[in-house]
Amino acid sequence: MAIKKIRLWLYASIIFSCLTIALGGSVLIGWHAGIAMLLQYQADTIAMVYNTALSFAVLGICIILLLFHYYKSSQFLAILIIALSFLVLFQTIYNINLHVDELFLKHHYNIANHFPGRMAPNTSISFIMAGIVILIIGRAHWTFNWGVLASVFSILLLFMSLLFASGYVSSLQNAYEWSRLTPMALNTALGFMLMSLALLFALLYRCRYHGISVWPAMPVILGLGMFLINSLLALSVHKQQYANQIHSLLPLVIFILGTIFTILFTLLLYYVQLERKRSREEQKLRALTEATLDATGDGIIAWNDKGVITHCNRKFSELWRLPSQQVQGKNILCLLADMCHEAEDEKHFRENMNTLIQPSQNYNRMTLELKGSRFFEVHTQSQKTRVFPWFKS
Repeated sequence: MAIKKIRLWLYASIIFSCLTIALGGSVLIGWHAGIAMLLQYQADTIAMVYNTALSFAVLGICIILLLFHYYKSSQFLAILIIALSFLVLFQTIYNINLHVDELFLKHHYNIANHFPGRMAPNTSISFIMAGIVILIIGRAHWTFNWGVLASVFSILLLFMSLLFASGYVSSLQNAYEWSRLTPMALNTALGFMLMSLALLFALLYRCRYHGISVWPAMPVILGLGMFLINSLLALSVHKQQYANQIHSLLPLVIFILGTIFTILFTLLLYYVQLERKRSREEQKLRALTEATLDATGDGIIAWNDKGVITHCNRKFSELWRLPSQQVQGKNILCLLADMCHEAEDEKHFRENMNTLIQPSQNYNRMTLELKGSRFFEVHTQSQKTRVFPWFKS
C-alpha cells in the first residue's frame, strides 16, 4: 500500500510537471509564431511574457530532473531562474532597467504592460519561492525542518496562485495586480497552480525517499498559508475599494471571518491527526497483543469493561472448539453459556462461572468432564489491567 502511494505521488508530480512545461512551451511557441491565443486567454488582457514562459518550462524540467535524481542539473537551472527573478524584482523595486526583460525576445505584443517583457512582481516572487523549494528538495541530506520549510513555500505558492486566478474570475483586479504597471496574466496564475501541485507531490515523494514525514506539521503549515492568503485577499479588497472611493467594513469582515475559519480548520486538522495517530497505535497494539496471545501455549481471552470479548487466541479456540470469529465481539457471559454445552455437567460448570471470571491473584484448579467421556484439567487465573481483564486457562 505504501509503495503504491509513493508511486502515485511520483506519477502525479511528473504529470503536473509536464503540464507546466507544456504551458510554458505553448507560450514560447506563441511568441515565436505570433499566435495571440497562446499568449492570453482573455481578450484585452496582459499576455504571459517570454521570460515567464521560459521560467515555467525550465522549472518544470527541474522538477522532472529531481524526480529522476539529476540533482546538480536541477539545482543549477533553478539558481538561474532565481537569479533572473531577483533581477526583475530589483528593477521593479528601484524603478531601473537592467535590460533583462527582452534579453531573449523583442516583445511586439504589449497590452496592459507598461514595461515590455517584464514579469509582474508577484510572478517574480512566486518563481523565487518555487526555485527555493527545488533547491531544498534536491538536497542530499534532509532534516524535518527543511521539509517543513519546503512545504510552507509550496502551500503558499498554491494558495497565492488560487488568489491570483480568483482575481480574474471575481474581477478583483488588485488580487493579481501588485503593480499597476505590470499585472500578472491569467495563464501565469494557472501555470503556478500546476507547478505548485507538481512541487507538492515531488515533496511528498522525496520525503518518503529520505524517511521523513512532514504530516505532523501540516496543520500549522496549512494554517499559516491560509492566514497569509486571507490577509492578502482582505488587503486586495481594501485597495480595490480605496481606488473606487468606496468605504466599508468588508475588508475587516473578510479578515476576521477568514482568521476564525483558519483557526477552526487548523484545530480540526490537528485533532484529526491525533485521532489517526491514536487509531494507528491502537492497531499496532492489537496486532502485537494478538501475536503474543497466539504464541503462548495457554488458552486466553480478554474482554473490556463492558464484558465484550476483544481478544481470543488460537489455543483457546482449539480447546473449546469455538471459532475465534464467533468468540470475538461476544459478551463473556454469553460465551460461558456456550461453553456449558461442551460440559457433561452443565449445572456444575455454571456454578464455577463466577470463579472463572473474577479477578484473582491465585490459580484456580478444577477438573471439567466434557461430553464424549473427555476430561479437561483446568488451571485458571483472571487478571485485570487498566483496559480489560484477562482469562487464562
